[in-house]
Amino acid sequence: MPNLQLLEGIPNQEKSDSDFGDWLKSMFHSEQERANYMAKNYIPAVDLSVLHFREFATERRNLIKSQFAALLGVRTSDEVLG
Repeated sequence: MPNLQLLEGIPNQEKSDSDFGDWLKSMFHSEQERANYMAKNYIPAVDLSVLHFREFATERRNLIKSQFAALLGVRTSDEVLG
């Protein structure tokens, strides 16, 4: 689930067979553009290489979970325990 993201037709074709981090840099030339895209799409600021997929998945799940909780007006278990 944390790796599922619908991309529009052209970006999806451009992304195919590319390392995600390399694709981001080629599509969004400034740090601000990349940061905006990543925030909009719940992409965590972690190493995006396939070797770190588990960390990416965990962090993205946390971002999505926090957004759902905010939309629903509830606290996450992390907030309750923290």
